[in-house]
Amino acid sequence: MILPEVRKDQESPLKQYCDSFDVEHLNWSTEDYKLNALQIPVKDMTDLLVKDWKWRKEHGMNVVASEEGGQGTGKSLFCIYAGLLLAQIFGVPFTPKHVFFAPELLEKAISKAKQSETFLRDEHQRSRVGKMSNMINENLADYEDQLRKHQNNLIFSAVDLQSHSHFFCFETKHIIYDSSGKPTYLLSMLKTPRYTDRKQFVWRGMISFPIPNDNFLEGYDKVKDAHLKNLKAKYGNTLDPVLYYAKKITAKREKDLIKDTREGFIAPTKHELIEFIIVEEIGTRRFTNEGYKLLEAKIKEIISLKYAKVNEERAKAIAEEQEEKAKVRKEVLDLKLANDQKKRDAKLKLIR
Repeated sequence: MILPEVRKDQESPLKQYCDSFDVEHLNWSTEDYKLNALQIPVKDMTDLLVKDWKWRKEHGMNVVASEEGGQGTGKSLFCIYAGLLLAQIFGVPFTPKHVFFAPELLEKAISKAKQSETFLRDEHQRSRVGKMSNMINENLADYEDQLRKHQNNLIFSAVDLQSHSHFFCFETKHIIYDSSGKPTYLLSMLKTPRYTDRKQFVWRGMISFPIPNDNFLEGYDKVKDAHLKNLKAKYGNTLDPVLYYAKKITAKREKDLIKDTREGFIAPTKHELIEFIIVEEIGTRRFTNEGYKLLEAKIKEIISLKYAKVNEERAKAIAEEQEEKAKVRKEVLDLKLANDQKKRDAKLKLIR
């Protein structure tokens, strides 16, 4: 098989390299790619990556990349240096203010982004994994058109990415230390889509980035600490966003969230209306579907607990009303029976 002839200036250097390699190795397995990637000189692959990013700058394109790996493996450090490198290539500064932990703040920043700005979405695992992960964490494709238009770059860091819609995907491998125990540079494996299967990401080669400068890291720590402080102020020590938003929405929209039943009880309104109110207040993208179900359940629980005493008193009043009605019915029935007996006695007396 021969690839269609493409001029060198029509596709990026790394894509051309990967496509040609894939076509020449159609029968290779995933393990074959891994063995080959480990043999490629780190400097060669790193230089090719930098060359590719420069080509994208020159041709009106952008970079959307991700870094995944376990906690403490250097994900954030690698992403920060990538941001600094892109800032150097695209000519727009990358500062700690371009690092975001909350997806809604990132969305807001992107909507107001300047030409060629670079952003880092740093996944903070204590509040953004599992059921409560925002959909932004799972799919970068939502940003692609918006980012490409103004050549904005996005780097995404997470323990485990759910969807790879972009071209550059890195996986942390090593932090290299000097003789004094100080970290000096980071090694990550570059993975890109296979030419014959865009959903299959294969190993290409190791990328080496130095540790970012101390000044940036000090600023980064301040941004991260401010984010954690904000989370604790919102969610408390458990960092529970469901409880936070349930209380907030209920306090603001309580009148719309409750209804009076025929019997006089106060109860949560029907599901469709609660769902509509939630969307009005926080939109449709803050949680997963499962998260929204939990949020609705928590709102119903708050309402039920708040009006439990009122409903209990109403239930007691209903019981008393029913008891009184039963008493009246019994008296009416007893009177009727007594009258009927009198009529029978009078009839019997007449007959005699």
